[in-house]
Amino acid sequence: MTAPNTLGIDFGTSNSAAGIAVAGRPWLVEMEPGEQTLPTAVFFEDGARAMRIGHSATRALINGDEGRFMRALKSLLGTPLLHEERRLGGERISFGTLIARFLAEMKTRAETATHMEFTHALSGRPVRFHSKDEARNIQAEKDLRACYLEAGFQDVLFLYEPEAALRAAAPAPGRGLIVDIGGGTSDFTAFEQDANGATRILASHGVR
Repeated sequence: MTAPNTLGIDFGTSNSAAGIAVAGRPWLVEMEPGEQTLPTAVFFEDGARAMRIGHSATRALINGDEGRFMRALKSLLGTPLLHEERRLGGERISFGTLIARFLAEMKTRAETATHMEFTHALSGRPVRFHSKDEARNIQAEKDLRACYLEAGFQDVLFLYEPEAALRAAAPAPGRGLIVDIGGGTSDFTAFEQDANGATRILASHGVR
């Protein structure tokens, strides 16, 4: 059961998105003018403290601006590197804090667009962050939870990404397969839909 002020977030390796439920149906929030998806990228211009994210960050890279460009930060979840610090924007910060600030900016943009305050998050997550290391797989969710809390959310619930996609679909009765080919992980959910519209998850699995 999600809290009423809940923002749904898909924090992806390559792209991210946010949405809310409107009349029981998902509605994606514009993260940038005319854009419902946001490249999961950050850029720190030399000599500037502000962090540019999304298309602004990728434009800085394409334009050849002097600075530090980073993406695929999600792949660091569950690894010791996430907690290592780098000097960026005139301060020493960890990659985990970078993720938290990216999520905080998504929260701020969603609140501005919807005129709502979001205290809770419902976050998609891969079925497996790390295919062959169960300890890292468990740690990755703990790391991502800490990032959401640092971003200003009071709590976060997680949902496997292909199961989240299934909830947004309206499948016909029978058995089906949801396939989520991502930039860092690929996930699969087998399900069964009955004639009354009830859905049963048969199995979910994923690979890095």
